[in-house]
Amino acid sequence: MATNLNKDRQSPDRALGGFWECQFVNLVVSLGMGCHRFAKAPSPIIETPTGPIILADCWLLQYRGASWLCEIKHKAPYYGHSPGGEYGFEQYRLHHIQQLEQWVNQKALYVIHNHERAGGRDIRVNRKQDWEVLPFATCYAYEHTRKAIGPSYVNGKKKMVPIYYWPARLWQPFTLWLTSEHA
Repeated sequence: MATNLNKDRQSPDRALGGFWECQFVNLVVSLGMGCHRFAKAPSPIIETPTGPIILADCWLLQYRGASWLCEIKHKAPYYGHSPGGEYGFEQYRLHHIQQLEQWVNQKALYVIHNHERAGGRDIRVNRKQDWEVLPFATCYAYEHTRKAIGPSYVNGKKKMVPIYYWPARLWQPFTLWLTSEHA
């Protein structure tokens, strides 16, 4: 298995995402866990016999005897189609997360820093109560509520891609997840 790091300049959106990836690492380390953040340039890829797989953002190490791959996003729920809000995830990234989970035999989490709860998109205060988590296994088991075309960075370039959406109520506070039997 080889690692290929693509070289490209960061957009302001990617830089903001990178900031919150670092903040998540800082949070889990402060809570007594280990965490490895994969280098971005713009997407870390592992080459496998079946083709390249895009890695998750970080790897939460040995929490309660298990390790978790984590995909970190800094966003707020979208309320245009659901009264309780919803979160989206790109179809192509979901496919890569599924492949990655199978390839390395590890579970993955969709971790969100909810900037609506934090006080705004540009807030830079890292509070544990603003983090939410959902195992990707729940995304696979719970049919997405809708699919739409939206913007995403693919190979360092902004493109329109299919995005799946799930109700925001499926996410739980990160600190609650840490104390749950499912963690």
